[in-house]
Amino acid sequence: MELFLLPYHQHNPTLLHRPPFPEPITSKRLLKRNLHVLPCQCSLPFSDDAAKPTYQSLHYEGRRALIGSLLTSAAGLYVCDVAEAVSTSRRALRGAKIPESEFTTLPSGLKYYDLKVGSGAEAVTGSRVAVHYVAKWKGITFMTSRQGLGVGGGTPYGFDVGQSERGSVLKGLDLGVKGMKVGGQRLLIVPPELAYGSKGVQEIPPNATIELDVELLAIKQSPFGSPVKIVEDHYCSSQKTCPECGSIKVPYPLSTNPHCGDPDYSLHCDPSSKKLYVDALNGSYYLVLQIMAPNQRMLVQPSPWLPGQCVTQDMVVSEGLWLNQSLPFNITSSNTIFLFNCSPRLLVSPLNCTPSSLCHRYLESSGHVDTNRALQCAGKLKLCCTFVAGGTPSAYKIRLHSSGCKAFRSILHLDINQPANQWEEGLEIQWAPPLEPICRTQLDCSQASKCSPTGSNGLSRCLCNRGYYWDHVLGTCSRKKRNTKAGLRLKVSVGVISFFLVAVVIAIITVKRSCKFSEQEKLTKAREDKLKNNDGKSARMFHLKDVKKATKGFSKDRVLGSGGFGEVYKGELEDGTVVAVKSAKVGNIKSTEQVLNEVGILSQVNHKNLVRLLGYCVEAAQPLMLYEYISNGTLSDHLHGKFSTFLDWKTRLRIALQTAEALTYLHSAAHTPIYHRDVKSTNILLDDDFNAKVADFGLSRLACPGLSHVSTCAQGTLGYLDPEYYRNYQLTDKSDVYSYGVVLLELLTSQKAIDFSRDQDDVNLAIYVSVRANNGAIMEVVDQRLFSKEPAGNILASIKLFLELGLACLREKKGDRPAMKDVVQELHCIIQVLGHEVVQN
Repeated sequence: MELFLLPYHQHNPTLLHRPPFPEPITSKRLLKRNLHVLPCQCSLPFSDDAAKPTYQSLHYEGRRALIGSLLTSAAGLYVCDVAEAVSTSRRALRGAKIPESEFTTLPSGLKYYDLKVGSGAEAVTGSRVAVHYVAKWKGITFMTSRQGLGVGGGTPYGFDVGQSERGSVLKGLDLGVKGMKVGGQRLLIVPPELAYGSKGVQEIPPNATIELDVELLAIKQSPFGSPVKIVEDHYCSSQKTCPECGSIKVPYPLSTNPHCGDPDYSLHCDPSSKKLYVDALNGSYYLVLQIMAPNQRMLVQPSPWLPGQCVTQDMVVSEGLWLNQSLPFNITSSNTIFLFNCSPRLLVSPLNCTPSSLCHRYLESSGHVDTNRALQCAGKLKLCCTFVAGGTPSAYKIRLHSSGCKAFRSILHLDINQPANQWEEGLEIQWAPPLEPICRTQLDCSQASKCSPTGSNGLSRCLCNRGYYWDHVLGTCSRKKRNTKAGLRLKVSVGVISFFLVAVVIAIITVKRSCKFSEQEKLTKAREDKLKNNDGKSARMFHLKDVKKATKGFSKDRVLGSGGFGEVYKGELEDGTVVAVKSAKVGNIKSTEQVLNEVGILSQVNHKNLVRLLGYCVEAAQPLMLYEYISNGTLSDHLHGKFSTFLDWKTRLRIALQTAEALTYLHSAAHTPIYHRDVKSTNILLDDDFNAKVADFGLSRLACPGLSHVSTCAQGTLGYLDPEYYRNYQLTDKSDVYSYGVVLLELLTSQKAIDFSRDQDDVNLAIYVSVRANNGAIMEVVDQRLFSKEPAGNILASIKLFLELGLACLREKKGDRPAMKDVVQELHCIIQVLGHEVVQN
């Protein structure tokens, strides 16, 4: 339902009903009406009398407000009862914006505004309180909690006013509750020093001012230790199943009102239409079509289309579907998401926005989209894209934006072999099973459970007693069924079977040990044969015992780094040679093949700017690779702040040239052309003299003589991946050229290839620099440390030439990009330009 705060009396607003779920409310309508529109649902059940359109008196000021509102509002509105108004006041806050000038400022910097003054006991220093609060940053809810009731993620014992120094509660919340009365509601504006300070939390940045909407539910204990009865009993959690909403059963822990279910699993049942809705962040809500309680999942209907447009209503209201990550709901991976009316810039994203994307098949053949709308959803200048939900961050949000995609639809358990008109449309959301209630003392638990610690985090829960088990569907400890028919015959049978099982297990273990040794020998022999079949010179083979001795048994303090391939250890051979030992991930066939592929590649090459392979070991469960130890880290470490050393312009040019020479050797001078396929700043190592060494050939491929490309699945790193290779799966030397061009931009700007701290449209460095170059503002992105106060002409000229070279490497079509040997010649010219003007000066 909707509640309107009429601005007749500022401190005693009158709450009026409207019919449930009216047309969407926009900011323009708000300005025209000059009203604070507060969408919420009444949390207490209706009686027959309350449902009648009669007017009820609140108090003297309420009557005055009601009379004033009736003179300016449409007829037919009626007043909520007092208890319902109290329960909905917290939700009403979401739509109201109180001017900050009306807040009272405390000496600590905290500001507060009382939406409702309670009638119960007052919270003073030392009082143990139960509260419900909603935390917001810039109008976006990022946390909700119920402290003191044992539900909603909060502690069952609440907190003591004045005890924030212990670190268990925010200082702003602690100071803001002081002076409130039970049943009251207060808005708080909390400065950073009273909130999360310089640390931040979740998606909230450091030094952020937050807003809290706090309700004081009860004072559980006075400052002198005597218990105080909870005033508002309807807030207490009762672990019982909620009534049906229309034809849909609402199983535990799902909750449609404070009297049932778990409040953390809150849904919204419209009392008029008897339809069930999921409330998302930022004002959107979604119709529940089906609930599958055994699987803890429900199917919801995506937001409706706007008339005559390829735009869904939730794009306008909330920029897509946003679930609260602090609540137990998330989107499952059973959903295949179709995004429509998308900007062409999404072609460089990981999404499948190609003409072969299944979203085109949906528009053409599903029967769910009319022809005119389908043309708006995917045309010459508009894309449609496909991806599978469930990963981070798509488990909690499907984002729409005016500069991105403007609509989405979801298909459940998509089967591409079925016709599109048989695909099941809907969005599947799952919920996590509720854990046992948090407790502080045994008084917080039922007789069938015991308050016991559950881990190192210091929390205790009401764990079920022996003979009981936690039934998360019913939300209680249920008694286990006893088997009373067990007899002597069964015990004897179990004993005999156990004896034979033990004998069989011992025999199996003995056989497996002998087979394992034989299989390891075969595996070792197969790996040796594979590496010896390489056309190049075979590297030295090390024994496993020598590698273990060099790395001190693969000690954790010898780990240099780790990644998807496995781990790299620092080692020292018997002759004193320091080496880096690369190990494939145990049990990962793909990473094992990458290490073997890297051994095969490096055995065929020899160049001063390529990392040198010293040998390998195939005796272990996973193959090991030994190569020279490069002590000065990676180019990425020096450009992005891990090391304090600053690389001047001359050094950066030398690194660029040496890297280009290494890639030129791989493409044209090696016995068989080699495509690196993963050129990036983290794979360029630097020695003590800042000489470049190209490393990590795990994804590299040998080219076939006479063929223009190698057909293979797109692999690499986002931000460096050639978009044309990503689209058509044709790997060429120009794919390495594109990745190298991104490295040139890193050298020029000292910024990361992918950086989410930049603006949304500037996350990708290649796009970021290209846009600035087209606008004539390229000097804004160049690392200003490369310039002196009055930069010489040679530096400016070389930087411009360097930028032109980088952008040439990043051209969309591979045929327009220069070859690596041409890049080497151009870099020589740039270095000559820099040195020539230095001599003249």
